[in-house]
Amino acid sequence: MPAVANQTAADTRPAHATPPSAPAPRREPLYFSSEARSLFGWLHRPAGDTGANLGLVICRPFGFEALCSHRSVRAFAAAAADVGVAVLYFDYAGTGDSEDLPPQADQLRAWTADVVAAARELQRRTGVERICLLGFRLGALLAAQAAAACEAIDALIAVAPVLSGASYLRELQMTVLAQAAQRAAAASSARGAPGAPCVPATLAVAAASGGALEVNGYMLSAATIAALAQVDLMRLARAPVSELLLLDRADVPAGEPWAQAMTRLGARSDYRVLPGFAEMMMTTAVYTLVPEAMVAAAREWLRGLAGNGARAPVPARTPAAEAAPWMPLALPADAHGPAAELIEQAVLFGADPALFGIITEPRGGARAGAIILLNDGANPHVGSNRLAVSLARLWARLGHVVLRMDLAGLGDSATRAGCASNQVFPAAAFDDIRAAIELLRARRPGCDITLGGLCSGAYHAYRAAQLGLAVQQVVLVNQRDFFWRADLNTNYLRFELAISGPSIYRGRARSAASWKKLLRGQANVRHIAGIYLRRLALVADTTLREAGRALHIHLPHDLGVELERMLRRGVRAIFIYSRDDAGWQLLQMQAGSSLPRLVERCRVRLIDGSDHTFTGSAARALLQRVLTEELCGGGPAIAAEEGEALAVTPALPIAAPAPASPAVVLRLMGE
Repeated sequence: MPAVANQTAADTRPAHATPPSAPAPRREPLYFSSEARSLFGWLHRPAGDTGANLGLVICRPFGFEALCSHRSVRAFAAAAADVGVAVLYFDYAGTGDSEDLPPQADQLRAWTADVVAAARELQRRTGVERICLLGFRLGALLAAQAAAACEAIDALIAVAPVLSGASYLRELQMTVLAQAAQRAAAASSARGAPGAPCVPATLAVAAASGGALEVNGYMLSAATIAALAQVDLMRLARAPVSELLLLDRADVPAGEPWAQAMTRLGARSDYRVLPGFAEMMMTTAVYTLVPEAMVAAAREWLRGLAGNGARAPVPARTPAAEAAPWMPLALPADAHGPAAELIEQAVLFGADPALFGIITEPRGGARAGAIILLNDGANPHVGSNRLAVSLARLWARLGHVVLRMDLAGLGDSATRAGCASNQVFPAAAFDDIRAAIELLRARRPGCDITLGGLCSGAYHAYRAAQLGLAVQQVVLVNQRDFFWRADLNTNYLRFELAISGPSIYRGRARSAASWKKLLRGQANVRHIAGIYLRRLALVADTTLREAGRALHIHLPHDLGVELERMLRRGVRAIFIYSRDDAGWQLLQMQAGSSLPRLVERCRVRLIDGSDHTFTGSAARALLQRVLTEELCGGGPAIAAEEGEALAVTPALPIAAPAPASPAVVLRLMGE
């Protein structure tokens, strides 16, 4: 059973972290227990410890919605703390930075128990007697169930709550089928003919895992599905709380009947329909927006709720309480992998602003190198589909020390003064990476440092190596840009279409339906022509750079020359791409004839059947195997197992591209 190590803050706090003698921060990372599991969370203390007798526990939604809403959860927590309410938000078991759950576990039961444990932990740390829960979507359903099991919980803020487990499951299943249809349509379009019916990857995984359901890369076990199907909040015999604020979504409001039902059962209910749900919960993290109207409504409602109760005595600040947030999490040996017990520790480092990360290492100390995992897009340090957590724990079991970190303004790191938050390409990112390197160097002097990331994380790792930061290896997964531009976010779609569009339209040219659409004037010829013109511009740029290399003229932003210089300094580069990712074609075009000269210190691997973020669990498992093979040495290049839907290309032989003749230009445009 995992346990919290019996150490003090002084001997567990890493170099560069906030010292124990510093004033208690308003936001404190912590670990606490729920049944036999350890959970990670954040405690927001009101400024000045006002002694309000009300605490708030935030219950996250499920899966992709939790990833998107991370920024908004922080905003709700800060707003509650501003009106004197102590706040704890946390990761359920098997999610975020918390301890894993067995794949067959009943998540609904476990997560409900986690909510109760969080409420009791908030009481223990702050002395509050009354607890309000704030639940988003499935988190609201969990909150309603937890309230019935904990007398201290007497209020609930429900944001677009899931009222019927059976209806929610149908919604998830429809999401899976719709995404499968989109993938099939895209593949059919690329081939230029209707494709044969295919089994969606997520449904195939579900069938192979005993009835589990995978949605956007997140799994619900068969036991969870069975339990969810029996839950209906409209059938409750008594109100779980005495005070209810229901903030419904403006696009598809559906919660009013439940608010009315709770009123009939004796609760004081406040029902409001407010904008901002879709921007908070259904938009990828880089474009997500905080629902200001909902935050303001929750703040004012909590202000009134806090004013209605007695004031709580401010709990004594004992040395043990001060040390608690910094005590590490002990993770047991993995029965299915390398048998090493792990220690995970939350760290705050860097001078200004405070950067946040989680360090994972073997209990006996790392014997191999150090690895830093960077944010992918605007996602927090857990990564898309919790990929960074899985990688960190696997590699730590193999002897590495791994830091998964948030750049300033992302995830759980602070935002620099005068800078906007949620910026994927912050100007001072390399200062943050330098601070992370110093942190690990202080922990393991002389160790080799590997920087890694997906998409924008790969870009930051690559540029950090180019700038000469003290790294020995970079791991670059689906890197889509090598020279970031300020207009990248608005113009990236155009770039991606210029790379992949010609092959799509070449496939459609073999379809009679596409020709009929063109002859009827229903095709956007101007748009198609623009794609080919942008592709031609890319090819022309490639041709110009090849000519410059042949004449020993170094043009600005020459990827091939940059890579050669970096590798000559002793940095090893590992490129891993989904085969259909536009970044792979861009690497070939921009590096050009330099590629053959990189073979000694550069590896390229391609993975079939995966999307840009390796959403499906099968794709992530294969990516994990390839990365581990490259980082830790796994023998010969792996191939797909018998019956496996995905495949990986062994390390590619790097050959010189053909001369950039007109025929080659036309071929590139049609690929």
